[in-house]
Amino acid sequence: MSLEVGHPISRTHSGGLYGYGTTDRTYLEVPGRVCRPENGSAVVEVRCPECDALIRVQILSVRRTQRSRRMWVALAVAGGLVCAALLVILLTLVEPASLSTDQRDGVVVASVVAGVLGLYALFVGQLSARCEVGVRTKDDSESKGHTVVA
Repeated sequence: MSLEVGHPISRTHSGGLYGYGTTDRTYLEVPGRVCRPENGSAVVEVRCPECDALIRVQILSVRRTQRSRRMWVALAVAGGLVCAALLVILLTLVEPASLSTDQRDGVVVASVVAGVLGLYALFVGQLSARCEVGVRTKDDSESKGHTVVA
């Protein structure tokens, strides 16, 4: 399979409130080729032609990549179902007079918290399912900021 090694060119950090900000990285994308394993995963070493750095990359088989995508889709579906269920709970259980004010407040707070988590799972799951290609850079200090773009 073909992949591109991202050789770091520049990194800029724009400071934010209390030290939080964004870091923008620019990469020179250098094409390369690796073999995808038949089953499971394999760790291969790719050398950056620009600076000769050795980058360790985990390559997943086609079957394992598809399974990973399905897992992300399942997370997105579960997040969507949680959001839908909580909407029903908020619309039906909060109104009955059988609940005390404290119980209603507890249901609303729990529903909002779970709803936010459900929306997050929906967003992360669908985004990750689309971006999953079965290639990951292994964390090594020797990679010197390189990344892999499949």
